[in-house]
Amino acid sequence: MASEHNSPADYSLEKQAEDINAVGSFLAQRDVPELITKTAQADFIILAGSALPCTAEIAAEAIHNGVAKELLITGGTGHSTAPLYAAVKRVPKLAHLEVAGQTEAEVLRRIVTEVCHVPNEKVMLETKSLNCSENASKSIELLATQGRDHVKAILIQDPTMQRRTMASFHKHLEHREDIQMQVISFAPFIPVVEVQSDSKGFQFSDQMEALQPIWSVEHYTALIMGDMLRLHDTEQGYGPRACYVRLP
Repeated sequence: MASEHNSPADYSLEKQAEDINAVGSFLAQRDVPELITKTAQADFIILAGSALPCTAEIAAEAIHNGVAKELLITGGTGHSTAPLYAAVKRVPKLAHLEVAGQTEAEVLRRIVTEVCHVPNEKVMLETKSLNCSENASKSIELLATQGRDHVKAILIQDPTMQRRTMASFHKHLEHREDIQMQVISFAPFIPVVEVQSDSKGFQFSDQMEALQPIWSVEHYTALIMGDMLRLHDTEQGYGPRACYVRLP
């Protein structure tokens, strides 16, 4: 990111924060500005498993507000499962939930139904997917097997994985003539970092801190740096030549 600067010394913390936010905003794809009925309505909200319990609350609020009729939660057991368990225990209103041994989809359903009071009959589960690509393929397959072959869905995912999950949906739908599915991307929030007042590092903005405990700034920047190679127009990237189905 620092290629426009003559030396590392010229790469100020302010510029680093600006660049981190540019990448974070790109990954946190939003096709609509707000998740309200004036800007988005769908048959389903598809909530993909991650380590962020706040995504379940955002999805539940959208159901209560009439943005979508039903909720499909997708996610098996993977690298985000243990961090999700830990995150649930750190949030006071969720800490009573006993989630050990459950898939990510099952944990998020418990938040949606037991804490946010979405009726069970409005929630579908997919509990076998292990990555973003399978979140897409198995959700599409589940809807197809239930005869939901003409649907509009809004996807909610961890914002660092939002764009690659959307890309996976697009790639898998290219190969399905039996289902007509429109997917709208809505990252639950757009991460924003700023320089600390002592100018020794970064912190999340106040709006981020209000969302519940999520990541440390260090973990967040590591996550988005892990996506840097995917930004290129190659078979591993997000460009037109990308083979999205390979993205983990």
